[in-house]
Amino acid sequence: MGTLENIHAWQKEEGIRYFRTLGIKEGDSAADYGCGTGLFTLPLSKACGDTGKVYGIDVKEECCQALAETKRQENLVNVCVINASDESLDDIRQLDHVLLFDLLQDLGDEKAHVLKQCYAMLKEGGLLHIAMFTIHLPMEDIEKSMKEVEDFGFTCVRVLDEGGIHMNRYQNHPETDIQVEDFERGPLYQFKKFSGYNPGKNT
Repeated sequence: MGTLENIHAWQKEEGIRYFRTLGIKEGDSAADYGCGTGLFTLPLSKACGDTGKVYGIDVKEECCQALAETKRQENLVNVCVINASDESLDDIRQLDHVLLFDLLQDLGDEKAHVLKQCYAMLKEGGLLHIAMFTIHLPMEDIEKSMKEVEDFGFTCVRVLDEGGIHMNRYQNHPETDIQVEDFERGPLYQFKKFSGYNPGKNT
């Protein structure tokens, strides 16, 4: 099999178990913020099950279209595709989980806005999962960014040193044959939403 086929196989089995290790269970609600073409959205959907709800959120129309096609092909009845460039997120509330995988380093001036949105989407005690990679930032900058997240109403409750899987780097090289377990790994940080935070205080 090629790398892309290895990713697809991972999505159907190991990916579901991966999300179980993050505390995501059947019946949960979650958002994959910056979902791209849905590499993680598919196993996230399977982990949440038909009684759960998953939002795949991206600002690129081509990514939303690709995820919508995957939703159709895989019959992902619990997935809602959201183009954040022209659709509001205001009705997405009381989620159990929000994923920010391989995204935070690219947000620039939008980082504060996105973190406020994540806070608003999560229920009290809900978890924000952030994966980052040293291919983009040195470790000291990653750690600094994670401390900044706590300024937006979150407390870090768990760090998985190799919990992040860098999928995007490999999906564009289908001619290779790389196993998912050999993909680059990075730290995954889990933050819990706490009460009493006023989003208006941060810019």
